[in-house]
Amino acid sequence: MLKVVAPALLLALAACTTDAASPRPQLSEAQQRALAGRNVGEPVSCLSSRDILDSDAVTDRVVLFHVRGGRTYRSDLPQACPRLARPGTAFAHRSTVDRLCSIDLVQVFDPSTGFSYGSCQLGRFTPYELPEGVSRDSF
Repeated sequence: MLKVVAPALLLALAACTTDAASPRPQLSEAQQRALAGRNVGEPVSCLSSRDILDSDAVTDRVVLFHVRGGRTYRSDLPQACPRLARPGTAFAHRSTVDRLCSIDLVQVFDPSTGFSYGSCQLGRFTPYELPEGVSRDSF
């Protein structure tokens, strides 16, 4: 019995190690410029859910929220959120109110299988200006 369990355990550990060592997605030049830091106002704690048009997980610690009126808000997560910006994953939140707040959690999942990778807390939302020549479609 031990002979069967030991190889299985080693394979499981190797799979975990391989996943952790996999390369992070590379940011495009447009994404790197967009993260250069263009704060245009004081951070707010919440956004109206109905005003959010789109969102982009740019890194495992930065999410951009594009809202009505052409404004973008940047949320810097207090901790890294594994797989948040990985291609093929998505994130969502649930709320009983019509707001997305910095204390809310987003769930990272695989949209094709529904498999959940866990939840991460958002940070405050800082009004943010995308650099000239970079649109929200750059992400």
